[in-house]
Amino acid sequence: MQFDIPDRIAKANPDAGHVAQIRRVMIDMATPVQALPSNGAMMLFVVGCFVILAALLAAPFGFYGFEKLSAGSAVTEYAVVLLLASVLAGGAVEQMIPGSRRVIQPVAGVLVAISLLSGSASLLFPDFSTHEFIRRGIPCLRLGMLCAMAAGVLVALAMRRGFVTDAVQAAITCGALSGLLGVGVLALHCPILNAAHIISWHVSVVAVTSVVGALVGGRLSRLR
Repeated sequence: MQFDIPDRIAKANPDAGHVAQIRRVMIDMATPVQALPSNGAMMLFVVGCFVILAALLAAPFGFYGFEKLSAGSAVTEYAVVLLLASVLAGGAVEQMIPGSRRVIQPVAGVLVAISLLSGSASLLFPDFSTHEFIRRGIPCLRLGMLCAMAAGVLVALAMRRGFVTDAVQAAITCGALSGLLGVGVLALHCPILNAAHIISWHVSVVAVTSVVGALVGGRLSRLR
């Protein structure tokens, strides 16, 4: 479809002084932009902070879960958490760079995280008893959510260093990564090696924070 350009625009002759003034203002406003590190470097930084923050947050509550795990179970469980942290950290970095290749969509990342965490818990701790299920579960959910909230603030501040174009996708990634940190803290602290408990009260932290992230992202999109 073609549009006719009004004569007042087509024949406009902007004042040279005005154009020069606009140019000076734009030059004065221009500031150098510091380039971001490489994707790999940022991912390593995020995963390193993930490990340190998980240990710091778990320390006041005790490493009872870590102490109770066998060597093989500890290696497997923490390897799964670190693998997922790397995947979600990569997703966060991708959201910071417009036009970058998306290896995995945020929703798919959330589903993969929930599936792997649930599957590993079922294989490592095949106990599905529900003795004192709610009484022992609510404190874990509360601790996981509190740790996720603290991590969410830090992840959001870090992502602001980039240029996020999709608030919903970025917020889901932020929520999932923050929720995974809550799971990591619980994996260090909680001594209840029960698949039903872990899936219901630990893994659910990722699901809840991802949903909250989607809602927050939707709200930010509408405000924009």
